Amino acid sequence: MSPPWPAPCEPNSPPATKRPDTSNCSTCWRAQPATATSNTSRPNAPPKPRSPGHSPNRHFDAKGRLVRWPGKAGLRLPCLWTLWAKLPRGQTLDENQINMRLNDCHLFNDPALLRRELFDNGLVTRTPDCREYRRLEKRPPADALALIRLLAERGE
Repeated sequence: MSPPWPAPCEPNSPPATKRPDTSNCSTCWRAQPATATSNTSRPNAPPKPRSPGHSPNRHFDAKGRLVRWPGKAGLRLPCLWTLWAKLPRGQTLDENQINMRLNDCHLFNDPALLRRELFDNGLVTRTPDCREYRRLEKRPPADALALIRLLAERGE
């Protein structure tokens, strides 16, 4: 009785030091080329719109506060930029002050996570003893800037 899956391309071949080219093989499930889901087949096609579930906007409440920490890394940075935008320019904050500012901006009660993420992503600087924090002045990327503006309008 044969197995329910396709047989490998070269069933009796010895182990090779170099992987054989199986891009044209119709039976090997490991070597099938991925189907193109990008716009490479149609260069002038508009990009696919993201579904609402993939927007960082869904992680904020009606007042513009971060409700939950995004599970996807790609959604975290735009959320961090919104927190960065709410920190004062050119002002040094001690740990309690930055905690108070961050607590006003989020609802899941973890300012330490947010401080650490802001620092690790280069949005704030801190002293080696982690007692003082300061916002680094940068220009947010376009997607983060759009989110900051959207939340500012929502919070008014």
